[in-house]
Amino acid sequence: YTGTKGVDAFGVHIVESENVEFVDTTIATVEAGDGATGTQYGGDAGPGGKAIGLSIESSTLTTFKILSLEGVNGGDGAAGPYNSPGDAGPAPGDVALGVVISQSDGTRLQDFNVTSIKGGGGIHMNSRDGVGVIIKSDSTNTELIRGHIEDVAAAPCSAGWNPGAHALGLVIDESSGTSATGLVLTKIHGASGCPGVTPQPATAITVKGASQTLFSHLTLHAIGPISDGIRVGAGQQDPILISNSIFSTIAGHALTGIDAPASGQLFVSSSLFHECDTTSDGATLGSGILEKNPNFVDSEGGDLHLKASSPAIDAGKSGSDFCNEPEPNGGAANLGAYGNTDEATSKIGSSHVPCDD
Repeated sequence: YTGTKGVDAFGVHIVESENVEFVDTTIATVEAGDGATGTQYGGDAGPGGKAIGLSIESSTLTTFKILSLEGVNGGDGAAGPYNSPGDAGPAPGDVALGVVISQSDGTRLQDFNVTSIKGGGGIHMNSRDGVGVIIKSDSTNTELIRGHIEDVAAAPCSAGWNPGAHALGLVIDESSGTSATGLVLTKIHGASGCPGVTPQPATAITVKGASQTLFSHLTLHAIGPISDGIRVGAGQQDPILISNSIFSTIAGHALTGIDAPASGQLFVSSSLFHECDTTSDGATLGSGILEKNPNFVDSEGGDLHLKASSPAIDAGKSGSDFCNEPEPNGGAANLGAYGNTDEATSKIGSSHVPCDD
């Protein structure tokens, strides 16, 4: 007899909707079921179920303002009862996806937190990915504004030849017109593989087959242990523009390609790099590139605001908006997720440049 598959779990599923707005929404503890163990006569074990916190599918003009999504866990696959007749096999776990935006236009997430996302594990079989936010399947004109994607993990090796799985903070796949500003991506943990098996990497942001992608005011911090900051995937031909951002404590490349160098695809300006591989792997680095400690308030404790001594203060790209920063604003935007917001830090002795109403 074959073990049954774990039950899939969904928090909120929006499908074929138009012009809907949600304000102050909390989605918590979305846990898929584990697979059941196979019994006898060669019946394989059951795989785990998938878990999705928020799914927006085939919809137009969906807005979430103030969204808290925490605790999405894919189900674990069951072990095979190897002492049974027929040597029944084990089963893999399944994915955990925080937010899925698919075949939708005009989706807007503003002031959101997506935390504690973990893919399901497998015994002797593959574990599955944990993904914070994925925008896919020809979605268009998606906006991500002021958000945290944190503590995304894949299940580690459990036994045998399992290589572990990927932990992915943000994935943009075959979609167009995506813009992201004011995002913090931190504690994206790749899973360890079993001894002798290459572990799977973590990636803060993956872009593949996408067009018109724009990133500004990002803070990427504590991505590891085997990891990259922004990875360009297969089929990516349109340039990706990145500015006013901070890349800090990333175990691998800050900017890289998956199947080939990122030449002609990643263009970065006015950004800071610290404790990461700064070889560009083909990415184009423009003006305003700094290689200094960003001086976060408390990086160990997760406070990624800037100290008043930070070199990232007032280091933003010329012409970038700074008018949302408190007095004195220094006449230029700060780098990182809190630049051009009321949470920006002022430099000691800085001047103030009034902004027109």
